[in-house]
Amino acid sequence: MRRRVLLLVAAMFAVALLWCAAFLYTVRPAWLVSRFYAVRGVDVSRYQGEIDWGWLSRGLSFAFIKATEGASTIDPYFALNFEGADKAGLVTGAYHFLTYKTPGEVQAANFISAVGDLHGRLPPVVDVELYGDFSDVPPSLEAVRAILDPLLRQLETRYGAKPILYASPITYKLYVRDDYSGYPLWIRNVTADPGVPFAFWQHSDKGLLPGYSGPEKHIDLNVFSGTEKELRAMLIP
Repeated sequence: MRRRVLLLVAAMFAVALLWCAAFLYTVRPAWLVSRFYAVRGVDVSRYQGEIDWGWLSRGLSFAFIKATEGASTIDPYFALNFEGADKAGLVTGAYHFLTYKTPGEVQAANFISAVGDLHGRLPPVVDVELYGDFSDVPPSLEAVRAILDPLLRQLETRYGAKPILYASPITYKLYVRDDYSGYPLWIRNVTADPGVPFAFWQHSDKGLLPGYSGPEKHIDLNVFSGTEKELRAMLIP
């Protein structure tokens, strides 16, 4: 009797292991898949407050810094973070948060004015997200393109490189997937493998690292799809 029970328990354990393995293979959760990428980074904004980049940069290769939003907003910590991350030896990039109520040309001018030269840094990033009331009623593709296209053109003209597009799963499907395939993609997916080709992947918004003291205790964690050499090949000459 005892032998039969042990065999039954062993069989149930084996089935459970097989089920778990099948689940992990099928779902490919973000926390697991991200471990296979060696080139790691973060993205930060005013929510991380003052940053000790000497501490934060340990084990990291790159950092994206929020620069601007919409037509006139400039992140109050941008200049400090951009300089600090650079001095810590990280590959750095600046990003702009796209808004849907102001022309793309005006938003491009805001970014260019705030950021200036990007020599030796990653191409500019345009963050395409849904926010506020747009989360419930997303703008049409035509409305987004009317703003995004001139913004991208102006940034590419100024910096001589195609901007990187940041997208969530929903904005990727709604706006990016079919119309902007020629742009480097920075995709957000904090639950599972994005399942699409990407340059950068934001795999967690619950990171905890030493070195910052802002109101947000978490920090976004990212990986790059290639090698350190390939990352540096993306830098604007």
